[in-house]
Amino acid sequence: MVQRGVIAMSLLLIPYAVYGLCCSMTSSDAPSAEQNLALHGVRHRARVSYDGSGFNGWQVQTGKSKARTVQGEIEACLSTRFDQTIKVVGSGRTDTGVHARGQAIHFDLPYEFESEEELRKLERSLNSMLKRDVRLWNLQLAPRSRLILDASGDRILQQKWHAIVDSKSKLYCYRFSKAHFLDPLERHHRSHFHEKFCIDKFRVTMSKYVGTHDFRAFAGAIEANEKKKGRAIGTIRTVHQIDVLDEGHERYRVDIYLEGALYKMVRNMVGTALAVASEQMSEERFETLLSQRQYVPSVAEAAGGKVTASDSRLDENISTIFTRDDNPSKPAKPEGLTLEYVEFDNYSGVEF
Repeated sequence: MVQRGVIAMSLLLIPYAVYGLCCSMTSSDAPSAEQNLALHGVRHRARVSYDGSGFNGWQVQTGKSKARTVQGEIEACLSTRFDQTIKVVGSGRTDTGVHARGQAIHFDLPYEFESEEELRKLERSLNSMLKRDVRLWNLQLAPRSRLILDASGDRILQQKWHAIVDSKSKLYCYRFSKAHFLDPLERHHRSHFHEKFCIDKFRVTMSKYVGTHDFRAFAGAIEANEKKKGRAIGTIRTVHQIDVLDEGHERYRVDIYLEGALYKMVRNMVGTALAVASEQMSEERFETLLSQRQYVPSVAEAAGGKVTASDSRLDENISTIFTRDDNPSKPAKPEGLTLEYVEFDNYSGVEF
C-alpha cells in the first residue's frame, strides 16, 4: 500500500519536473518545430515522377532565388496540407531539364497514416495540389527504425529509413536520335545529336565506363564544391552495367545502371563518348581521363588537326589528377536524361 502511494506521488511530481526543465531551457536550447518533426515525426516515403522541362532542377534554391524546383514544389504542397513546414529529402539531385520516373523521397509527418485507404486518399490530395508535371506515387509508411552500429562499432544507433543512405543503386536512361530531324513530340524527352558519328564506336566507348573508376574528369563543379565545403569529395564511383539499345528509326536509349552519380556525371559520360565516336576526341585521351594516367598526345592532336593518328599513348608510370577542365567534351543535353529508378534493400519486406 505504501509502495503504491509512493509511485502515485512520483507520477504526480513528473509534470513539475518537466516544467522545471523547460523553464531552465533557453530559447536557443529549445528544438525548432522542424527539428521536433525530424526527431519525433512519422516518416513516410514515396516515389516521384516529373517532367523536368519546367523545373530548375530538383534541389530547392536558397537565398533570393525564386526558381521553380521539384523539391520546392513538393515541400510547399506538404507544408500547406499540414499547416507546418515539411522538409523533403530526395535520393538524388537532377539538373535543370532532367526528368525522373522513379525518384524516391522521404519526409516526416506529424502523425501516421495507417491504412492503405488513408495513404491513397492523402496521395490523391497531394497530387490534386501539385501541378501536372509532377506526381507522387506509391506513398507509404517508411520501414520502422532499425538499429545499426556507429562508425567505430562501439555504439548502437537508431536510424530512420533514409532516401539517400538506404539507396543501393540507380538506373538512368539517356534517349537520343541521330536521324535527319527529331520528332517534335519527343523534343522534351529525347536529345538530337546533329554530329555524324559511329554508333558502334559510341557503344564500345560507353562500355568502357563499366567498373570502378575515378570519375573526377566526368563530374562538374568538384573543385568548387571542395573549396566551398573545405574538404575533399570522393570521386570514385562504380558502374554496374551499360546497354545501348536501338529503338528504331535511328533512335537510341542508353541504360546506365550504377551505384551513384556525381554532379552532371551521366551527361558528361554520354557527351564524352559522343566526342570519341565523332572523332573529336581520341580514344587514347578518353582512356587517359578514365584511368587518370599521363597522356602523350598524338601528332594530329598536337598539330590541332583532326584526330586520326593512333600513336598517342598512356604513360603507365605516371598517375595524375585530371579534372573536368581537362575534358574538352561538352555534356550531353539534359532533356534526354531520365532518372528511371532508385533501388533499395527490401529489409522491411514491403515493396517500394
